[in-house]
Amino acid sequence: MKDITHISKPPSLQHWILILSIAAIWGSSFILMKKGLVVFTAEQVASMRIFFATLALLPFVPSSVQSIRKSQLPVIIFVALVESIIPAFLFAYAQEHIDSAAAGVLNSLTPLFTLCFGILLFGIVFQWRKLLGVLLGFAGATYLIISPNLGNDFLSVKNDYLYGLYIVLATICYAVAINVVKTYCQNISPLALNVVGFAICGPFIGAYLLYSQFWSLVSHPYFYYALVYVLILALLGTAFAK
Repeated sequence: MKDITHISKPPSLQHWILILSIAAIWGSSFILMKKGLVVFTAEQVASMRIFFATLALLPFVPSSVQSIRKSQLPVIIFVALVESIIPAFLFAYAQEHIDSAAAGVLNSLTPLFTLCFGILLFGIVFQWRKLLGVLLGFAGATYLIISPNLGNDFLSVKNDYLYGLYIVLATICYAVAINVVKTYCQNISPLALNVVGFAICGPFIGAYLLYSQFWSLVSHPYFYYALVYVLILALLGTAFAK
């Protein structure tokens, strides 16, 4: 991961395209999860997301393994668990009880927690411009909550606030992972970091997926539709995004 605080020139058009693309991809992930939950359980959606993403990343395993040292494996596994696997399950659990818009709004807590943990636990130097950026984003999310349209949905009884805590916990996981990557993974390529982590953890998730017997739901009229949505979530929202 490149430390953009050391870049003197402003972000290029490529940087803006990348950040907008990832925002669109991960923003749509909430909707894709919701579509998958029409047929599958939260555990199955999260497991399929991780396992299918692992399969998609397999071609990159040989070169990625050669680029890392054994001493780096613990931090790679930790990042995979905290940045990808645990949040995948937490979001799926939450979206069984709250809608995609509410999930997206709560996810905006990620940069706030990232900044706080970075300053308190990882020795990140406080900068007013970073705080201003975080507060600006959080203010935008807060506006969505209180807006006439989304706000009514967010505050409606169909959203169970207790399950929103799953998303808060997921954003804390993201914040910890981001700071760990920033502090301890500067000498690991982003591709190797993600590919090796998924390659190690993915088979265990796949074994659980088989144990869940998700194929037994094939008689559901929307089975294949839900499966396609989860595949898009895994391939685009996880593997390609990583």
